[in-house]
Parts: sequence; structure tokens; C-alpha cells
Amino acid sequence: MIPPGVDTDKWSRERRDPGDEPFRVLFVGGEFERKGGDVLLEAFDALGDDAELYLVTKSKVPASERVHVIDDLGPNDPRLIELFHRADAFALPSRAETFGIAAVEASAAGLPVVASRVGGLADIVVDGQTGLLTPPGDVEALGRALSRLERDFLLRRRLGEAARQRAV
Repeated sequence: MIPPGVDTDKWSRERRDPGDEPFRVLFVGGEFERKGGDVLLEAFDALGDDAELYLVTKSKVPASERVHVIDDLGPNDPRLIELFHRADAFALPSRAETFGIAAVEASAAGLPVVASRVGGLADIVVDGQTGLLTPPGDVEALGRALSRLERDFLLRRRLGEAARQRAV
């Protein structure tokens, strides 16, 4: 089987050093609950006060000072690609997932992917090499994985570079 791919040149980005900017986590999923968005919202509390969460979804989700909801983007929208380029990590804690093209897009953008060990995500993310896998629905494990990436810039860089290499 040959899985669907992405145009890796389109998703390529300049490496973003942490500087004084907040740690940014990106989630992309039309079906918010099936994709684990509710689990991510709960796990996001484990991150520092300056972390930001960007949720790209068609579902109705309340925004807050640290949680930004974007509901008007389609596939390959230049604004969506820009969100990938500005992120530090990508999270897709799905309860069920046949493939997970957004995880491939995140990998192509050089982002470490934190995902549930379900369906095709377990084929896309190599745990500890291109990202981190967590049990589906496990808020604490997801929070620990995201916190680990928030605290360890070198780990983020290593996983992101390996994710990009694998996507290419």
C-alpha cells in the first residue's frame, strides 16, 4: 500500500528558534471530539501560562486568551500552512483515525507530532524518533508529552527534523 502524500516543498519552513515567543501547539481536525480535541483542551492545562493552542476545526469550540479557534480554513489554504509554519508542535490525539493526513503535513513542516497510538497515526509517527505517541483518551499522558516538548527545545528540533526527513 502506498499512503497519500503531501507536497513537501509547499510545507517546508525555516526552523523557528524559541526566542521570547510562546510555545505554540497546533491541532487540525474537522471532527473535534473524534480527533481528540476535547482531550487536548484538558491536557493543555499542563503547559506553562505562556503556551498557546491553535485549533483548526469546523466544530464549535469556545476560544480563550490562550486558545485560538480558527473555523474558516480548508485544505492547503495558505493561512493554514502559515499556522503550521508558526507552530512548535502538532497534536492529534484522535480516538480513531484511518490515516491522518494532517500529521503528514505537520511532519513535512518539520514539526514533532504528538498523537494517539491509533490507526494510521501509529504508522506516521515513530514514537521517540519523529514524535510522541500516547494512549487514546489519556489526558495525563498527552499533557506529559506536550510538557516534555515545551521544556526541551533540542528534543523538539530533533523530532521535527526526523519527521521532516521521514515525510520527504
